[in-house]
Amino acid sequence: MLLAASLPQFILSYSFYSYTFLFTRLISEIEFNSYSLVPPKPLRVSYPTGDQVSTYWLQLPYLYSLPLLAASLLLHWLASSSLYIFATQGSYLADDYGQDSWKPSHKWGIIDGTVIVLGFWPLGIVITLCAGLAMVVFPIIYGLRRLPGNMVFGACDSLVLSAACHPHVSSSSIPDQDSLYAGEGSESENGETSQVVEQELLRALSRGKLRWGVTEIPSSIPTTADDQRNMMHLSFTGADEFLSEPVDNHLYV
Repeated sequence: MLLAASLPQFILSYSFYSYTFLFTRLISEIEFNSYSLVPPKPLRVSYPTGDQVSTYWLQLPYLYSLPLLAASLLLHWLASSSLYIFATQGSYLADDYGQDSWKPSHKWGIIDGTVIVLGFWPLGIVITLCAGLAMVVFPIIYGLRRLPGNMVFGACDSLVLSAACHPHVSSSSIPDQDSLYAGEGSESENGETSQVVEQELLRALSRGKLRWGVTEIPSSIPTTADDQRNMMHLSFTGADEFLSEPVDNHLYV
């Protein structure tokens, strides 16, 4: 009886975690898609610097997290009121200060002769099932709406995120090696310094406001001269390097 009365609580707890994960995916996709819109937006990270913003306290925006918590509390209360155990005769509690309370038959704190049964509330069961069905249908309807931006899907896909995180850094932004060293130092040292400067530019770019769109192919991606003429790159970029939005039937890398 204890397992039967507690099983709905376990199912609701597991469903709530799955439900929260589903909405996290949906909200992540919406925010990821918003980077293709105007105005540019900063990144959302755990430890923000510059223009970056922090992550949500409850994993989701309050607009979603608070109603989900309220719905979870309501369903748990309905489940506990719909299926429960109670004593038809006797009592749950024994006299812990009495001599008889130490007998083995009282190890659960139940007096001899007590009758425990499994009770249910039909109306509460119907309300719980209807509320649960509504929560199942809601994310399906919510996920059917069209996103306003033209960004590719894949907010939780590591391959898509990796492709979007290779921005183009203009060669004019990287100081000339000869100007840095005035002819001093080996070629390998100059190359390492150029990489350090490029990394600093990328770090500064990540701390500012970004937009996803068409840029030139970055130097880190090996291409031929023919590729550079016929193909462009899609990634996060700053306002200076943003060229346009992607166009159908065009090739991008």
